[in-house]
Amino acid sequence: MFKKIIYKIRKPYLFIPALHRHEFITKALRLLLKDKKARIVAPGRKRLSFYIKNSRKTILTIGDGQKKPSKNILQGLRTGDVIVKPFQFKKIKAKAKTITYGWENEADLAATDFTKKDKATVLKLNYQGNSVPLRLKEPWSREEVGDLLGAALASLQAELNLVEVSQMLEKFEKRKK
Repeated sequence: MFKKIIYKIRKPYLFIPALHRHEFITKALRLLLKDKKARIVAPGRKRLSFYIKNSRKTILTIGDGQKKPSKNILQGLRTGDVIVKPFQFKKIKAKAKTITYGWENEADLAATDFTKKDKATVLKLNYQGNSVPLRLKEPWSREEVGDLLGAALASLQAELNLVEVSQMLEKFEKRKK
């Protein structure tokens, strides 16, 4: 009961990473959102409707190759909430605003100039007319970078800017050492 009261007072951003690589994206979101009032919950979490209803904004992140989220989650989303999905993913009917990420220039967050150099991956992130470089320390596949794009676009909805997101992602390591 006490936790519910604290949650209602704090009104954190709520992130639901409904991705097939859930642990990977959760790790990226934790890095990106460490200084923000944010809560990351799995789509199957008990009392998910409570968290959605009492959050500042809910951001549902859908990954490439994923099935459509459950009706319960979609129906619980409010007008100010956001669905983050791959550009080529089919259209989703919900009250929430839908934004996209991907390799296509038409995506809200687009990745361009993808190359692998010196055991690193280099690309550009383009968002709302701004472009910043991103250099990942390890070689990454396009699928892995696509998942990172979903986490990056989701974190931009929590009042982070593109430069901050790029700088934090440069520190991200996909494997535990």
